[in-house]
Amino acid sequence: MDDLCSYEIDVIYNLQNTLAKHDTAMLYISHLSDPPSSFLFYFPIVFSLNQVVGLKVLWAAVISEWMNAILKLCLFGQRPYWWVQETDVYSDGERPHLKIYEQTCETGPGSPSGHCMVTIAVWFIMMAALAADLEKTVTAQQSVAPKPANLKEEREADKKIISPAIPWGLLAAVGFTVSLSRVFIATHFPHQTIIGLVVGVIIGIAINKIDVTKFDLKTYTVVTIFIGGSVVGQCVLMEQLGYDPTWSIKLAAKWCPKSEWVHLDTTAFFAISRDLGSLFFVGLTQSLLRPKEMLSSPGKFLALVFSVSVCQLIEMVPLDVEDSTLFCCLGALKYGAIASCVIIINSILVKLFMKDKKD
Repeated sequence: MDDLCSYEIDVIYNLQNTLAKHDTAMLYISHLSDPPSSFLFYFPIVFSLNQVVGLKVLWAAVISEWMNAILKLCLFGQRPYWWVQETDVYSDGERPHLKIYEQTCETGPGSPSGHCMVTIAVWFIMMAALAADLEKTVTAQQSVAPKPANLKEEREADKKIISPAIPWGLLAAVGFTVSLSRVFIATHFPHQTIIGLVVGVIIGIAINKIDVTKFDLKTYTVVTIFIGGSVVGQCVLMEQLGYDPTWSIKLAAKWCPKSEWVHLDTTAFFAISRDLGSLFFVGLTQSLLRPKEMLSSPGKFLALVFSVSVCQLIEMVPLDVEDSTLFCCLGALKYGAIASCVIIINSILVKLFMKDKKD
């Protein structure tokens, strides 16, 4: 494993030198692919446009983050920025100098990449829905279009049709750019991003086949308890076997150039808290309000704008507590409020537009 890591350290070093002028773009891409984006942007946007697909996006985000946390606790994956300092592969005078950014200083274990895993799972759901819509559009256009008289007319007609394959090309591009950004900032080895992409696609495929509309409050509650219990159980088991579940946090604090770059909200424990709060409160809000699908395009646009805006406002509320347990509990409530507000806003607007239509 040391041989693979040392080879990939050279890849990271060369990548940082090659793309040095584009570090701002790499940091921006890495920021956009942060797992919280699934709750702050993708879920409110997609839910406002299509509630079923929106719920699948939420489930993909939650399940992929949970699976990512489980795998990270099992695999003990190193991160490049601390491995290069801790390993015995190099002597002190031969260690490659990797540039460390604030986003580099994540505190969880490195394998697999959570950014890649969550982003690709969520984007798979969105691209699958888009591809299905394009497929229906193409079928409808072909059914009403006159039969081409010759090959030239057939080619001209094909040019006017948007191919359902385009979303999958976009998905591949997103996966590549996110992986590139995570490797560039030295927070992941390349193989960790590849594992994240593969597992993320598998989760996306699985979630996309599930009918989430059949899930009631009991389902949401049981899954929430199972996710929380599985992580707690794994941590207890690790401690019984003599392993420290927080080992990576100590290494991050040791090797990050600035202590203020080490944030508790990058730990696997906070990610799970975010998932628990979001999933449970969405189930609770869904069971209480039973929102109907918005049919009006202006209504969907307003729901989208208001939902994203409110999510950003709630996200701005700081969690200024030092106790890690309390921090995670408050994080669960915060993201539960974010997810609930999306459903509440959509429900209110649906009722308002239905009332105006009746009047």
